[in-house]
Amino acid sequence: MLGHLTPGTGRMLYYGLLSGEQAAVTAADLMTRGVTVTGCSGPAWAAQVFGTHYPEMLARLASGRSEAHVARTLPLERAADAHRLLESRTVTGRVLLTP
Repeated sequence: MLGHLTPGTGRMLYYGLLSGEQAAVTAADLMTRGVTVTGCSGPAWAAQVFGTHYPEMLARLASGRSEAHVARTLPLERAADAHRLLESRTVTGRVLLTP
């Protein structure tokens, strides 16, 4: 994975550490390649990204005071298609999977 980052200027987004598993990439791995890492979790991050704390953002969405832009809605069976859309960056907004 790190081999795909440009030495000296590559950037990595770290997420999904809620499982409690040890991270597969260490600070030493990043330092030897000269790349930077950005994490995305916690209330401070959510406040910066969403302009509000996460629980408040969810309350706004639930009450209709804010809306999330849904670009596409697909049935759950088409989850692979949803991933392809996101990875290709051909959609702007959320891709919603329905049961």
